[in-house]
Amino acid sequence: MQAQTSKHLIQLFVASLLLILASACEDVINIDIEEREPTLVVDGWLTDQPGSQTIRLTQTQTYLNNSFNPAVTGAVVRVTDSEGIVFDFADQGDGNYVWSPTAGERLGQIGRSYRLQIETNGEEYEARTAINRVPEPDSINIELREAELGQPEGL
Repeated sequence: MQAQTSKHLIQLFVASLLLILASACEDVINIDIEEREPTLVVDGWLTDQPGSQTIRLTQTQTYLNNSFNPAVTGAVVRVTDSEGIVFDFADQGDGNYVWSPTAGERLGQIGRSYRLQIETNGEEYEARTAINRVPEPDSINIELREAELGQPEGL
């Protein structure tokens, strides 16, 4: 009987302690977040694969704004390769700028470097990159992992 009473007292103590700790966390903290001017966000992935290529332009927004980033329209978007070939991207009106090849054209070629130029709202932006050959894998390993810590079994 005494062991059962002790067990109930311990449970009551733990429950009381948790209640006190949970109610002690009610302080509201207001963080003063500095407002900044929107910044251009460029999202693009140019490949050596045939077909259209897309670059998306948006602007950043305030930290607490949960809506989608606003699209940037009316910009001039151009990619120039190391051979001097210019690829003009057409504004689709939704922040997407698309280059569509004509017969036999391809934008990305392994071994060439590329310069992205963007003109919008009186500002000019530029970035450079290259498409390099991807090394061939020398081996591939597969491992079966047992289920642990709530993670399912799998490869």
